[in-house]
Amino acid sequence: MAVEADGCVTVETSTDGSALEFKGLPARPYDSRADYDVYIQFRERIRGTSAGGQTPRFVAVECNVRVQYIQSRTPAEVQKELSGEINPAQAYQGVHFDLSAQSLHHHPLFHAQITPGCVEGQGIGRKYSPTAAEVMRCDNPRIPTAPLDLAGTVYVILHDHLPEIVTRGWPRDFHEALARLPVLPLDSFANYLRPGATMDCAWWYLHAGHHES
Repeated sequence: MAVEADGCVTVETSTDGSALEFKGLPARPYDSRADYDVYIQFRERIRGTSAGGQTPRFVAVECNVRVQYIQSRTPAEVQKELSGEINPAQAYQGVHFDLSAQSLHHHPLFHAQITPGCVEGQGIGRKYSPTAAEVMRCDNPRIPTAPLDLAGTVYVILHDHLPEIVTRGWPRDFHEALARLPVLPLDSFANYLRPGATMDCAWWYLHAGHHES
């Protein structure tokens, strides 16, 4: 991991060999069925900041998180899936979440896009259908979202599928780890955060945040 010319560092999963996995998630909260296996890959560029000798903080400059939902299978079934003894698993949904603090004017700063096959089966040791090559996709719409990086995306998945974990609260030592994670930029929202302000979609577009007060 090397510091880049602009002072940023890139942290990422390999697109052909690693992913964060959630195995056997239920489709509905508090259900006991194993409906989905969820795979997450990400790429995040961060920049360190410090002031007056304080502990350095890291701010996310760019982030791409790819989430693929696949039919849940046991390890034995996955081996049969790969060998062709059973049909490929069913792919349910793929979506990616983006942050670009240097985004084009008409890109929402934080947004999501439906992206079938965004985590390739070969890289995660799965065979599923339909794959990205089998699904027609366009680049629109870019759907403005809450600010989501890798940690935020995991938080969403836990709320959707394992809410009992969230309601129990994080382990005490986990809070220290959370405090060290990169934070998300506030620049585009800064002009709007005042008493009596209301929210509208312009918050998510850089040209609005930079030209209004």
